[in-house]
Amino acid sequence: MLIFYLPAYKNFPNAKIEGKLKLEEYEFSLYGFIWSYGSGNIGHYTTHIKDGNVWRLYNDSTVSDKSYDAGNSYLVFYLLNKSRT
Repeated sequence: MLIFYLPAYKNFPNAKIEGKLKLEEYEFSLYGFIWSYGSGNIGHYTTHIKDGNVWRLYNDSTVSDKSYDAGNSYLVFYLLNKSRT
């Protein structure tokens, strides 16, 4: 699993979160992301996880289907698909 903590990349506020990522001979697929609402002192987090071909939104005790939108993510998670070699 490859994890990016996006506040570390604050100099790139409009970075596009891709569904696929290739690093050298490795290929990753976006598996999930976390949104943060609020500030460092108070806020709320929601999680989005890909379940097969469906994105699901986990918001406290509520789970719903959601279209993919990883913009403004706080953390993103990629899973290794395969080596391209």
